[in-house]
Amino acid sequence: MNNSVKTVVISDKARAIFDNLNWNTVESDIKAGTVKVDITSRTLGVTSQEFRQELVNRFGSRVQFRRGRKGGVVLTDSPVGS
Repeated sequence: MNNSVKTVVISDKARAIFDNLNWNTVESDIKAGTVKVDITSRTLGVTSQEFRQELVNRFGSRVQFRRGRKGGVVLTDSPVGS
């Protein structure tokens, strides 16, 4: 799993979308395995880089990104490295 994300400047449009998003629902969806970065970012109308950055901003080292066919976003129970 990969947690490295370049720091991305989030646009004002994306910031407004993220500020109005129900992050409890996003967290539940991640835990259910239904969040794919490209699909979710397109649905929200933001770039995948902005969405990844916001996930890191919100969930810190608990968030992990998987690549490939079975890829997506995973949350660990505790921060990585603790």
